Amino acid sequence: MGTARATGLMALLLLLGTATTFSCATVMETPPPQVEIAVATDKGVYAPNEPIRLEMVVRNRTDEVVVFEFSSGQRFDFVIVDEAGTVVWRWSADKAFITVLGEEQLAPGESLSYEERFEGALSPGTYTVLGMLVSSNEPLEASTTFDVSEEWFIHLPPRRRMPEG
Repeated sequence: MGTARATGLMALLLLLGTATTFSCATVMETPPPQVEIAVATDKGVYAPNEPIRLEMVVRNRTDEVVVFEFSSGQRFDFVIVDEAGTVVWRWSADKAFITVLGEEQLAPGESLSYEERFEGALSPGTYTVLGMLVSSNEPLEASTTFDVSEEWFIHLPPRRRMPEG
């Protein structure tokens, strides 16, 4: 009798496991609308002292207004990390923010965009930039990578126009 119960339980677990797998696959194929965050740089490869433009976009893909709550005047941050995982630059490091509660409302289909510029010197290598929405109720983060290389850049004199005729 114990063996029959164990066999029946195993069959039930297998059946439930299969149903759960199908359910997960269906959810993965058609994900529900959500709030998305993306981070980008203006290029993929930079010279060691070249300025880097950073952009973060937060999009509301839901059918409802999304409210982001903040505990200060700071809404976002950018961080650049080297290959060893060391933070080499943090946008907010030299800034002071007012300590006041605030919120940003994002209607369905709307987006928030934050842009900054890094103007420091980086050694050749691969870096990761993290963009963070520092909301207290819905913190979001995304990242992208870029390279710094001396080899990709050849400094040419300005181009001269050939005389016509």
